[in-house]
Amino acid sequence: MEQICAKFGVSQCEIFRFYKLVTLKGLLFCVCVLCPLQSESYQEDIFLMTAGTESALSAAEWLGGIDRGDVFIFMYFKE
Repeated sequence: MEQICAKFGVSQCEIFRFYKLVTLKGLLFCVCVLCPLQSESYQEDIFLMTAGTESALSAAEWLGGIDRGDVFIFMYFKE
């Protein structure tokens, strides 16, 4: 069983992260996919949108049967 998770290692050029559950051994592995950059400039094709920190629905909305798409954020922040 695998679950996709939000990316956290932006400074290490993390482009994908998922957790793998090994039920026979009772283990949970975090697998991070890194892509080394050749330049210091922002590369939009590497840092795509990722899962946001805010939920798309409240509990009451979900129980009411409302279906809404996921909330995504950009990994690039201008200073």
